[in-house]
Amino acid sequence: MNANVKVLVIGATGMAGRVVVTQLDQAAVPVRALVRDVPKARRLFPASVELRQGDAFDEATLQKALEGVSHVYFHPAATLSRSEARSMDRVGTRLLVKHLPATAHLIKLSEIGAGPNPSFHDIDCKYRSELDIRERLTSWTILRPTWFMESIPFLLTMGPVSVCFGGQPGPIWWLSCQDYALTVLACVQKPAVSQNRVFTLQGPEAYPMLDALRLFNREARTGKGSLRLPLGLLTLPARWSEQFRFNQQIMHYYNGRRETFESEPAHRLLHQPALTLAAFARRFHPPARGGTL
Repeated sequence: MNANVKVLVIGATGMAGRVVVTQLDQAAVPVRALVRDVPKARRLFPASVELRQGDAFDEATLQKALEGVSHVYFHPAATLSRSEARSMDRVGTRLLVKHLPATAHLIKLSEIGAGPNPSFHDIDCKYRSELDIRERLTSWTILRPTWFMESIPFLLTMGPVSVCFGGQPGPIWWLSCQDYALTVLACVQKPAVSQNRVFTLQGPEAYPMLDALRLFNREARTGKGSLRLPLGLLTLPARWSEQFRFNQQIMHYYNGRRETFESEPAHRLLHQPALTLAAFARRFHPPARGGTL
């Protein structure tokens, strides 16, 4: 690997971002993380990770953070509202496109199936950000992961039960943040095969959502039940809650989507995911607070 490599991570303290930072650091890749709260971030990362205080939406601090880096990994924060999604993803991408050094390479988190979809702001914003990158940058990689395994105990848990809304009949190739982070590392280490490509990222095995919830709860010994509820039950709470509105959108989207396996190029060229959902569940440590559904 080139001795001049240094990766700026934006979104370093999020669910997947912190795993990306850890994997890069463990591989002896110099990492700089742009964070709002340095003391809080320092508790997450070793001293070998450089921390820069700032905000990706503040052009002055962003420009300083970009100085001397060869790669930027951009992981926009997950958000519930349409306006925030535009700000986090679209505006953040445009600022990076504007200020990215000419020699730097951008690695951007997107989402499986990203495309024009005005009824689901998350997918739509990610797709439009992809267009900005592909049209205006000369060196980039776009990663489109499927559902992260880590989302099961957070997004899909409500009190004593894990909930699947709607039929959700199609299988999902659940991906761990660990395998995702190793793919990001491979993008840094293998520029010849990752440059200017869009990769769909999926895990080693597929389960429909309800089966995945049951498997996770059994292997993690959470003591939680798993059940399926009609998608229509989200209609009323979605009128007054951003959280339920987002859940309604994502459940409606995946209720009508049939995920097919599209990750052969990523597995062959970058990284072959190995962590199964059962193995992930067995090593899972419950968070201090409950899920978000």
